[in-house]
Amino acid sequence: MRSLALVLLSLLAGCEAPPIGPSETTVRVLRGATLIDGTGGPPLADAVVVVADGRIAAVGRDGEVAIPDGARVDDLAGGFLIPGLIDVHAHALVPTCDGAGFDEALSERLVAALLRFGVTTARSPATPTAHGVALRDRIAAGAIPGPRLLVAGELIDGRETTPEAVRAEVDAQAAAGVDFVKLYSRLSPEAVRAGVEAAHAHGLPVIGHLQRTSWTEGLAAGVDQLTHAAPWTEEMLAPADRAGYRDAVARRGPMRARIDWLEALDPDGPEVGAVVDALVRQRVPLDPTLVAFDTKFSTDGTRPVAARYRDHPDRDAAEGLPALWEACGAETDAWTPDAFRRAEAAWPTLLALVRRYHEAGVRLTAGSDTPNTWVIPGEGLHRELELLADAGLPPADVLRIATRNGAEALGLLAEVGTVEAGKRADLVLLTADPLASISNTRQIAWVMQGGERVER
Repeated sequence: MRSLALVLLSLLAGCEAPPIGPSETTVRVLRGATLIDGTGGPPLADAVVVVADGRIAAVGRDGEVAIPDGARVDDLAGGFLIPGLIDVHAHALVPTCDGAGFDEALSERLVAALLRFGVTTARSPATPTAHGVALRDRIAAGAIPGPRLLVAGELIDGRETTPEAVRAEVDAQAAAGVDFVKLYSRLSPEAVRAGVEAAHAHGLPVIGHLQRTSWTEGLAAGVDQLTHAAPWTEEMLAPADRAGYRDAVARRGPMRARIDWLEALDPDGPEVGAVVDALVRQRVPLDPTLVAFDTKFSTDGTRPVAARYRDHPDRDAAEGLPALWEACGAETDAWTPDAFRRAEAAWPTLLALVRRYHEAGVRLTAGSDTPNTWVIPGEGLHRELELLADAGLPPADVLRIATRNGAEALGLLAEVGTVEAGKRADLVLLTADPLASISNTRQIAWVMQGGERVER
C-alpha cells in the first residue's frame, strides 16, 4: 500500500494543468496550502498566493484575497508552501581530481539537480572566473536549467601572495563581472586587507574562508561574510591549549588536527565568546556547512564515509559525480579507525558551537559546499538543514536561515527569500509540514521558479 505522503504527493503534483500558451492567462492562483512565508511569522492555513508574470501579486487567507477573473486556480489543500531554498555555498563548476580543469557537462547536471531539490537561488563561492560568469549568464538566459546564480571568481590564496597581487586579481575578477570575491585560508592579514579594499572599491562584497588570518582580524579588515562553522584557528582556544594544537597541525596535518581543535574547544568559553560578539556586532553572515564536515568525520565502521552518504538513494542526482568522488578520494580516506572514533566523539562540540552562534544572534545562512566529496547537489542542502536542527535550532529558525537569511546575505531580499507581494514567485510545495520536522523539506511535490513549474 502506498503511504499517505505518496498519495498526497501524487494528488498535489497532479493539480498542474498543461503549460500556459502565449494566448492564455499568465495569472495563477495557488489556493489552500499552509503557507510558511519565511518571514518568521506564524504559518497561514488556507492560504492564497496569486502569481502573475512570474511574481507574487497577492498573499493572504482564502476569502480575503480577490481571485482575478480568468485565473487558473490550483487546489493545494493539504500541502505546505515555502519560499524557494537558498544554498549560499554551492560550487557550480565540478573540478577534475587534479584541480586543473572542470567537467562542463557534469557542472550543468549539478546546477539542474540543485533546482530539482528546491534550490531556486544559489551562490557559487569560488569558480574559474570566466567560466563561472558564463555559467551564471547561461542560466539567467534560460539556456540551461538551474537556480538563480551568483558567483565568486577563483579563490584568492597563497602564503606568499602579496597585497599587490591580491589587488590585481580582484581588479581582474571585477572586470570579468563576478558578484563576490573570495579570500582564502593562507592569506596574510595584510593581503586580506588589500583584497577587501580592492573589492569594496568595485562595490563587491568579500567572502572569507580564513585561517592564517583569524576571524577577528578578518572582521577588522572589513570581510563581509564568513564561511564554515569553525575557523580552526587558535583564537577560539584557551591559551593553555594553543601550543598543543600547533603541535597537532605540525604532526598530523591541518585536516586531522581539526579533531584536536574540537577536543580542545570550549564552546561556552570566553575565547569563543569574544569571536561571537564580534560576529554579532558586525552582523556578518556565516554559513556553517556542517554537511561538508559530517561527510568527512563519519564512518560506518568499515569505510571512511558513512553509508548514509555513499549509498544514499539520491547519490546520482548529478550523474557521474559519485564516480568522480570515488576516483578522487577524500582527505580523510587514510584516517585510522581511532581517528574516526575521536572525530565522531568530538562532533557534538561542533554542533554546540553552531548552537552558540545561533543563540547569540549570529546571522546564519545555509550552504552545502557541494560538490565537496559526498555532498550530493541539492540533497546536501536538505541534510545541512537536518544537521542545523541536530544542533538544537528550531525548524522554523532553520527554514528562515535557508530562505530569508540567505536572500539577505546575497543582497537579494527585495527579490526572493520570503513569500510576499512583489517578489519573484520562487516557491516549493511540500507534502508534509517542515515545522514538525525539518526533514520534511525533502517531501517535494513541485518546485516553481519565476512562476513556472520546474521539471523534476
